[in-house]
Amino acid sequence: MKFDGVEIDLLYAKLPVSSISEINDRLDDDEMLFGMNKECILSINGKRNTDKILSIIHNQVTFRKVLKLIKFWAKRRGIYGSIFGFLGGVSWTILVARICLF
Repeated sequence: MKFDGVEIDLLYAKLPVSSISEINDRLDDDEMLFGMNKECILSINGKRNTDKILSIIHNQVTFRKVLKLIKFWAKRRGIYGSIFGFLGGVSWTILVARICLF
């Protein structure tokens, strides 16, 4: 989806919680995945993966800036997007995270 010139991946997942305040506390808990269908699990995996990657990065400000720059660079050169056979967002994120760990 594109909103006001900004690309947004909008995902939906039905979570087994009774209130929104429980989500942040339980989203990284693997037991929450039991009873969820495959589509919902895939939808929340992006958030779960992002949280795990950010938890190992020491300088998140630099990480975010570098990642935005790399994605911008790749898009400008037409080499961004897994549907086109190139690295996508998650792949670039993992590569930048690996570099930031040195």
